[in-house]
Amino acid sequence: MSARPVTRFSRVGWWRKGYRPEQVDDYFSRIQAVLRGGANYAEVNPDEVRSVSFAMTRNGYSAKQVDAALDRIELDALDRERAMAVNQGLQEQDEAQVEWVLQMVRRKRGERFARAPWWGRYPGYAMTEVDAFCERLASTMQGGRGPGLRAVRQIEFRSQRAGYSEDQVDAFLDVVVGIMLRRRY
Repeated sequence: MSARPVTRFSRVGWWRKGYRPEQVDDYFSRIQAVLRGGANYAEVNPDEVRSVSFAMTRNGYSAKQVDAALDRIELDALDRERAMAVNQGLQEQDEAQVEWVLQMVRRKRGERFARAPWWGRYPGYAMTEVDAFCERLASTMQGGRGPGLRAVRQIEFRSQRAGYSEDQVDAFLDVVVGIMLRRRY
């Protein structure tokens, strides 16, 4: 039982029944401790909030007010649960993308990307320039010094017949920019 109620609810009066104040106060004290970081958030999930019940007693707390507060807490718990799932998914996706980028930059010179066709209307990017940039980029992706976000966004490569495919290199750079934004390189 908490020494002092965390949340004040109106009482329904001696002639009507409402939720038992001690149970409500204990529950809301626990919820408040969790929301302040004093306990494990996994202890409060939307299903648990939705299924909580309190004994009825004369002059108890207004069921309407307590239920409205529980609805708000349930929505907050759902939002936090979704955010944690999204963050976990993004983190896993981010790790996979970093690994893919590192695999691409570790490839041998001249083999990092598909080649533009020799007879094609559009030439590719100069392979030596792209390779040199990828080698510097590997340092950045591994936490070292290398090109920053601005350099990646503004890089321009010369054209070369049968060079690296522009579409593939541009898509690769888009992934790198996304990683750098999320990881604040």
